[in-house]
Amino acid sequence: KNSQGLLTKTQILLLSQIGEIIIPTTETPGAIGAGVHTSISHLLQHCFSREEQQVFIAGLAKIDQTSKKRWRKTFVNIALKKQQSLLTDMEKAQAEFDLNDRVFFKQLKGLVLFGYYTSEIGATQELAYLAIPGGYKGDVKFNALGKAWAL
Repeated sequence: KNSQGLLTKTQILLLSQIGEIIIPTTETPGAIGAGVHTSISHLLQHCFSREEQQVFIAGLAKIDQTSKKRWRKTFVNIALKKQQSLLTDMEKAQAEFDLNDRVFFKQLKGLVLFGYYTSEIGATQELAYLAIPGGYKGDVKFNALGKAWAL
């Protein structure tokens, strides 16, 4: 364990690369810029049971094991197209991957999206925020509103 949560530095590096594939940097920062990898590590440490943590870590390990089997390199050391191909296979539960791997990848994508859109970058640079949509009009004549609504 480290100060960034449950995962090791190697696992966080792998998670950051996967996160950036899911939400890449464009005109706005991507998953790495939003610190999604450290958020997920923190969530794993504090919000997941030991069994859920082990399943998640095993899912990450399977990604690296599959990359080593296919290309003799860890996931972070293969080309982007190969990374995308491997993750696509996992998402479709094909080749070396089964339905449990597919469930893991779906959970991973959900955590990346949650981490991104609840980060300051995701909430302020990617999403539009308007506290009161349409603005506040405090001085409107009652007859301009029409009938009042009942619950």
